[in-house]
Amino acid sequence: MYRTLILSALLLFANQASYASALEEAPVVQGIPVAEAVLPEAEAIDPDQPGAAAIPAAPAAPKVERLLKIVESYINGKKVLPSEVTERNVFKLSRAESIIIHFEGTSNLRDIVPVLQKLPMVHLHLEFVSIPGIKDAELKCLNVLRNIVSLAIANCQFTDEQLKSLRFCTSIISLLLNDNPGITTKGMNSIIRLNKLRILGIKNNPKITAGFLAKLPSFPKLKTFSIDGSGIKIEDFAQINRGIVS
Repeated sequence: MYRTLILSALLLFANQASYASALEEAPVVQGIPVAEAVLPEAEAIDPDQPGAAAIPAAPAAPKVERLLKIVESYINGKKVLPSEVTERNVFKLSRAESIIIHFEGTSNLRDIVPVLQKLPMVHLHLEFVSIPGIKDAELKCLNVLRNIVSLAIANCQFTDEQLKSLRFCTSIISLLLNDNPGITTKGMNSIIRLNKLRILGIKNNPKITAGFLAKLPSFPKLKTFSIDGSGIKIEDFAQINRGIVS
């Protein structure tokens, strides 16, 4: 159950599908999947005692519980349109534990930052989808907000130069950069300061190659790494374990 919940939620981060349709799918996450973390063992039956009651499953390991909380925060977050982030709604928004703001086609983050700064205790999940060339003024706003928990920038023609704007967004736990083929291995050096990352997605970015694997130690808490369509292959992980990839 935990595995289905986590993988479905990760797919939800990466595309524009509704919550319902995303949770019905059975996605496969490559790289370092949550499945390889310590999950609860399946219930077991003592073979020497036919009909014996099932032994309760072991509780989730603390590190898995932390990841579940991130995903739960996203699933249970209050979905808010950018137009709803106004001075008039500050009190209402401040009562939410986390809010999800979805920008598609265009972004007006710069306009609503003054309101978001009045919500320092609210976890922010920001999604930018299909915005051809996010303006630098918008990206600079990300450094002002210290409570961004997750950030998704998908199909936005994002570049190595723009990736530098994320260097100081050290509160981010989940970062999805899917469908931005202009990002390269060299450009990914800009995010190595984000040492709280637990979820990283680089799907369909073929210029990010196996050389980036040498940077993974910069993310000691990383639990899920999605690489479908990137320049990194599953076999590259075996090579880095032998010290071959640099």
